[in-house]
Order: sequence, then C-alpha cells, then structure tokens
Amino acid sequence: MPKSLPTKPNLEHLKNEAKALLKSHKDRDPSACNTLKLLRRFSGASESEIMGAGISLQEAQFALALDYGYKSWNELRRHVMSVTAKTKAADVEMVEMKVKKVAYTDKDKKVTILILCDQEEKRFLPIYIGENEALAIAAELQGVVTPRPITHDLFREAVDALGGEVCGAAITGLKDRMYIATLLIRNDGREVELDARPSDAIALAVRFSAPIRVDKKTFQDVSVDDESKVAPTLEPIVYRDQRPAIRIESPGDEGPSVAQPE
Repeated sequence: MPKSLPTKPNLEHLKNEAKALLKSHKDRDPSACNTLKLLRRFSGASESEIMGAGISLQEAQFALALDYGYKSWNELRRHVMSVTAKTKAADVEMVEMKVKKVAYTDKDKKVTILILCDQEEKRFLPIYIGENEALAIAAELQGVVTPRPITHDLFREAVDALGGEVCGAAITGLKDRMYIATLLIRNDGREVELDARPSDAIALAVRFSAPIRVDKKTFQDVSVDDESKVAPTLEPIVYRDQRPAIRIESPGDEGPSVAQPE
C-alpha cells in the first residue's frame, strides 16, 4: 500500500527524505530496506544483499517515488510542483477572460495581436503573438477544419487519445515585458500545470472550451478601457491555408507540376 503524501507536499522536504534514505542505507539501517526493495534490481534480494549494494541519490529518489505510488521521481516532482502552484494560485485573484479579437495591426500584415477582454467587455488586454499562433486561434474560433491537423489540433487529438483534457489557461504575470502563462491538463484524476506561451495556452484552451484567466494585478496594470487604444488599425484575421505550393520537376516532358505539402 503506497504511502500518502501530505495535503501540501513540499519538494525540498521530499529531497531531504531521499537523502535521509540514502544515509540510512549507508549506515546499514534495516529500515531502509522496506523502501529500497521496491527497486526492480532488488526484487527478491535479501536484506544483506540490499545493504551490501551501492545506491545513488537518484535511485533513492526513485525508490521514494515508488513508495508514494508514483512511477518515477519526475512524476512525483511534477505532481508536487503542480499542487504547490495551485495552492499559490488559490491565494491570487484571477479575472476570467474571453478572446475578443485576433488581428493584424499594420497594413503589411506583419504584426499580429491577440486581444482578450473581461466578460463584460469593459477592459481589453493586448498580447502580441506570432502569426502561426494567431492563425491557429482564428481557425478554431471560425470553425475551420484544415485538410491536415495543424500543431494545436494534433496536441488536442493526443490529449484526447490519452484520456486527458485541458482544464484552463492562465496568464500569471509579466517578466522582462513578456507574459508568463500556464496550461492546466487533467488526466486520470491528476492535474499537471505546464509552463507555456500565452498564445499556445490560449490556442489549446479554445479547442477544449476551457476557461482563460488572467492575474488580477496584471490585468489592472496592462489592460485598457478602449479597444481603439490598442493600435490605430486592427484588421481581423481570417484563417486561410498559408502553405506554399511546392514545385516538383517532372522527369518527363510535361514540365513542372505543382503539389501541396502535406
């Protein structure tokens, strides 16, 4: 029966617990055997064999993760970090947002922007993003089905196939004039929070109809009260297939033919 983690697990405490397990083994404390025997190489080994073998800190961490019911130390670490992040997030007030517009801000269509707004559409949050991500968001909002799956659609299919779901996207602050965002994924009763660019997190959130939230302080500091203040001109992006045709030289006399990439 796996041990239970504390309600608010601490990663540093777990690292120290793994170091203590390693020390107990070096001190030939028999109590260490109960955890170390979970390692595959010690399956069926006697206490003296376990005590006589050398182990590394990585193995001690792995054994500790198994003792808590996790498949690896990295899985345990990700779970603890996710719980810690959610605990901190619970103390931070968030504002629920929606996508107001994805647009070009210049006549040459070289600069793309995503505009979020609050539910009342009273304040607007501009985020400059790449054109590919802007098109990915526009495609989903416009109900476009592409001939082949684009990157964010593939991610959605992968999450669906593995029995998971995207539960939300959150913009948690600004660092070096860049927005910091996370993507929350739930699978098999567990939630994992991933570091992400806002554009990717939002492109996936809209595909799962998941909520988009922004840290209230960031929202108050950066948002504007009039959409026209974002840029002088805003031309909404309409999704279109951006793939260039590939010219394929025919070996015969027909001349070059044109094909679309996959």
